[in-house]
Amino acid sequence: MAAMQNNSGPGRPPIALVFNADNIPQQLKAQRRWAPWKAVWNAEKSKWEKVPYQTNGYGLSSAKPEKWYSFDTAVAAFKAHPDLYAGVGFVLTGLTDFLGIDLDKCVTDGVIAPWAQEVINSVGSYTEFSPSGNGLRILANGSTPEDLANIAVGIEMYSGHTARFLTITGDAINNVPVATADPAVVGDLYRQYYVARKAQDNVISLIVPELIHELALPDVADMDVPQHIRNFLADGTNESGDGSGMLHATGVALYAAGYSDAEVLSIMANSDAAFDIALNHRRQDGDRALYYLWVEHCQKAKPKATTKAQILDDFEDLSETIEVVEAKKVAAVHEERFALKTAEEFAKRQKSSWIVKGLVPNANLGVIYGASGSGKSFFVLDLMAAVSRAVTAQQLAQALADGHDVRHSTWRGLKVSGAKVCWIAAEGQEDMRKRVQAYALANNVPLADLPMQFIDVAPNFLETADVKAVIKQMRLKGHFDIVVVDTLAQVMAGGNENSGEDMGKVLSYCREITRLTGAMVILIHHSGKDESRGARGWSGLRAACDFEFEIIRADEDRVATVTKMKGGADGAEYGFRLQTVVVGKDEDGDDETTCVVSYTDSTRASVAVTQGPKGDNNNLVLETATTLLTLSSGPLTINELITAAISKMDRGNPDARDTRSQTARRSLKTLVEQGFLAQTAQGHVTLPDGKNV
Repeated sequence: MAAMQNNSGPGRPPIALVFNADNIPQQLKAQRRWAPWKAVWNAEKSKWEKVPYQTNGYGLSSAKPEKWYSFDTAVAAFKAHPDLYAGVGFVLTGLTDFLGIDLDKCVTDGVIAPWAQEVINSVGSYTEFSPSGNGLRILANGSTPEDLANIAVGIEMYSGHTARFLTITGDAINNVPVATADPAVVGDLYRQYYVARKAQDNVISLIVPELIHELALPDVADMDVPQHIRNFLADGTNESGDGSGMLHATGVALYAAGYSDAEVLSIMANSDAAFDIALNHRRQDGDRALYYLWVEHCQKAKPKATTKAQILDDFEDLSETIEVVEAKKVAAVHEERFALKTAEEFAKRQKSSWIVKGLVPNANLGVIYGASGSGKSFFVLDLMAAVSRAVTAQQLAQALADGHDVRHSTWRGLKVSGAKVCWIAAEGQEDMRKRVQAYALANNVPLADLPMQFIDVAPNFLETADVKAVIKQMRLKGHFDIVVVDTLAQVMAGGNENSGEDMGKVLSYCREITRLTGAMVILIHHSGKDESRGARGWSGLRAACDFEFEIIRADEDRVATVTKMKGGADGAEYGFRLQTVVVGKDEDGDDETTCVVSYTDSTRASVAVTQGPKGDNNNLVLETATTLLTLSSGPLTINELITAAISKMDRGNPDARDTRSQTARRSLKTLVEQGFLAQTAQGHVTLPDGKNV
């Protein structure tokens, strides 16, 4: 039920605050078509209804002329009972040679939207503010084939064909009498908005665009919209006090600035002030609030912006509106995604795309991790420098087409396709400078011929502004294929590596970097305290990446191992050492040194044996086996080893299932695979060849 509100005093509704009888056209005053009206709050629609009443307080029918009053009688009743009535209005029913045109939500802070001003100018007749102050009403001599209430666009045209009551305020914006509107202009307006209404009825609830990530949205300060719209989006400033009106004005302004459906919706959804208003209108339901923004303040606002240039210049009868065309395009794209394929079409394999064949795919996200001092940054620099120097696939194809004998570039025998690399040196910037110099010296490459780009300040990948700034700087330098982040920990200041929320945000920004620049992101990361459990922190990182390398070290030997490769084989190993290189002298004349990568044949097994196994249980089983082999001159069976190892393990919760046997057997299997122990064909456990007890 709608609740009645007082019309004056402390409870007076924030509408009909202005009434000026002197401005109301005499042509209207002379007719017996008047009545006072009450403001009735409609809670369901969140708006004030303007309901005509008799002077005795009973309801009035706009379809019964014998109940209507003269202008003076209606005004007298209004002034005598300001606590009951909010104003006076004109009954248009049956007056088919008179025209009322309502322009809804087109006034913000007293400023008339350009599209509405153009409609006013084209009709050229008396115009006044509506009771809310946010809309306008044009009164003119003229007619339409039928009354038109285009709620989607916010334009209504009334010419007496149906029962209609128009509130009249006398709050005129021009000193113009009621004029006869050009029939051609009225006809074109009618056809334009009638077609728009029909088309919008078909698409208004069908497709809500996917929201654009905030990183891809323009900065509010850079938007070509009125200042009060920028203020509202930025900090919620809304001097009008009308939340829905400001949302609507924002939608119109954004469309007028040339933004797409998805951009307009995303900009408003990303504004705390705008989305808070939407939530309040939809009982704090996020999904309904988003749909409210889309329907009420995107789709219904768009025609007011897109048609403004047509109002005066070209009232062309559109057979299909922009909204329908765009909706069909979007629908077609969505439909094509789910096109059916035959077994033959489905079974056709797409060729793999590699930057370094078999090692670095052309993907979205890679992770390379290792303990501190493992040499992970040196390894990645050596690899990326080779990639940046390599001949690109396009260059190779062009050279071959020109008849030149050009071969693929390689890295450790693997075919390399050149790519443009951006390196974010988020830690140890001075050390990184020396490493780049050392690579150039060791490989006899002038620094000017090393086509890598570097960022030597640590951005915070938990801050939108920082990530946007990185993207902008990358775009200024052109296209990139790879961006290396060295290291992950240094670009999430204040964040928690174990938090799915923080890591999820960092990874979402990495995905946006890829989407907006085309560059794959490679994160250099640390291993955890228990190196057997992989990279440090949130376990979802491994699931999110397309490939992963682990780098381990024992003394001077190091090995990089492919531990994950989507769509490819893992397990490949690349041994290396670090060789010291002098890159210059310090201020005291002493050598400044750093290292470069020197390739070796070391394997994970050889380095792991030197290093020792990872994990407490693995170490316990190895120590047990070593002790038993030392004390016994006979063979050591698997069961003997497992039984002895179990006796040293903590049983844990006595009410839970005993899993010590399975744990010990898994550790034995790992130790054998990694070369710490060996197993004979007879099932005996021994130390590997060459190892003494």
